[in-house]
Amino acid sequence: LSGDGEAALKAYKGLAEVAPNDAATFLELAAVQEEQGDLAGARESLRRVITLDPGHPAAHFTLGRVRFKEGDPGDALQEFNTALSLYVKAGNDEGRATVLNGLGNAYKVLGQPDEALRYYRESLAIRRRIGDRHGVDVALNNIAMLLYAQGRYDDAVSALNEAIAIGRDTGAGASLAVTYQNLGDVQQGAGRPEAALDAYQEGLRIVRSAGDDADLGRALDNVGFINTVLGHYLEAYFFLKDALEKQRAAGDKNEIVRALIDIGFVEQVQGRYDEALKYELEGLSMAREVGNKAAATVLLLNLSNIHEDQGDYGAALDLLGEGCKAADELADQTLVATCRTYRASVRVALGDLEGGSADLEASLKLARDLDNRLLEAEALGTRGILLLERRRPREAATVLSQAAATARAMQ
Repeated sequence: LSGDGEAALKAYKGLAEVAPNDAATFLELAAVQEEQGDLAGARESLRRVITLDPGHPAAHFTLGRVRFKEGDPGDALQEFNTALSLYVKAGNDEGRATVLNGLGNAYKVLGQPDEALRYYRESLAIRRRIGDRHGVDVALNNIAMLLYAQGRYDDAVSALNEAIAIGRDTGAGASLAVTYQNLGDVQQGAGRPEAALDAYQEGLRIVRSAGDDADLGRALDNVGFINTVLGHYLEAYFFLKDALEKQRAAGDKNEIVRALIDIGFVEQVQGRYDEALKYELEGLSMAREVGNKAAATVLLLNLSNIHEDQGDYGAALDLLGEGCKAADELADQTLVATCRTYRASVRVALGDLEGGSADLEASLKLARDLDNRLLEAEALGTRGILLLERRRPREAATVLSQAAATARAMQ
């Protein structure tokens, strides 16, 4: 616990002992416990509030959030719906909008995007009606990132541009920076790296004046990574080096892992393989330490790519075996497609043209299903190499032209 958190926790526990029938005290105690990560303590405090005041909507909503964090979505949704009914009965539109947003978050995590989008839009409609501009901003960002995950990039950009207009008008620095970072993510996903760079740079400009080390580290990392995509390696290196220093100072290991992944990649593309391996191996160890399976999978794929670049195809294939298995278990189709493309390239280099072809066709189908032009361009490039190996130069030339055209369409 931080010093302030520990002091607050001690104070509210003392008040709870003195006033064991004061629901407000237990609600405040639960808030501190949740903030400090004591979910079991927060759950018990909230149940005490509900025992004292069964019709307390905020207690039901907060308990739902805590239960969701504890991994019980069924109980969480029941509490959310109880809170929603209570707010509707009381005619409290602000509370109702808050719960609807919480339900959207829950269904998003549960992998039910249509339900999530319905709740987010209901929350947005209420926020607009009651004139809650900050709430409108939050709802638009939530809707945009859900649309982004569905590949509806233009719709997501439209929602974020509206949120940006609100943020500029209200002077909401921190939330405006988040919106620009989200816009950068969407533009990057849509294959528009120059537009992504513009958005990330604007977010960085805002964070420099108002953010802490963690916020600044994330913003620097975004600008550094997109510079790597654009081939601006020197600029990328300095942004990413600064990002890593900020994240080490902030101490969030998941964010440190992200920074290590990105600086390792920029070292790799510049041919500094020893430095790249150092960063990526540190990242893999840390990702496993904190249980970040997605990051660990990315790092396995990156390490395989470094070994492939050095001509060590056996080591690359071993790493890909582990990485592809992890990607399949995560059911992350972008990682699955990336892995298949990497493995196809290694198999072709080892002379396994049939195995390479099977991986490649699977990757290309996934890339097109995901509407991911970067993955599609990579897969087409590998297919061109495969056709050259099979002594089919005319077909190879056609496919490589398609790869180049797909890559140009991103710019």
